[in-house]
Amino acid sequence: MPEGVTCAPVGVVSVQGPSWVSLPAETPIKWNDSEVLWAALPLIGALLVGAGVIYFVDRWRKKADRTQSPAEDELTHYRVLYERGELSPEEFDRLKLLLGGRLRKELNLPQPVAPKEPNSAEEKPPEPPVTDIQAG
Repeated sequence: MPEGVTCAPVGVVSVQGPSWVSLPAETPIKWNDSEVLWAALPLIGALLVGAGVIYFVDRWRKKADRTQSPAEDELTHYRVLYERGELSPEEFDRLKLLLGGRLRKELNLPQPVAPKEPNSAEEKPPEPPVTDIQAG
């Protein structure tokens, strides 16, 4: 026989290494053995981590799909109250201006241009030229 090789009786597995590896072939695995538990814990942990990752990615995806902003929700709510008559037109207009500003900030839109107040000298329409022709 070659040097370093040993013969084991039939039905017995002989492997050089840790003691838990060399079990006789006819010995059943004891499921209450702590070695089996320690071997299964990494698998259980990996499954739990994977389930957690799937859960949080799904939550993030559903949250990203939501297109309506809180200011838009509020505006919709106040519009319903206005249509029911629970808000006066003045209150609704004031809320609409306030929430419209928030929506512009959320959507990165420019502020609306305020209408110019007409100056008496600048905004007068031009006078028609004076001619000798009479309408008639």
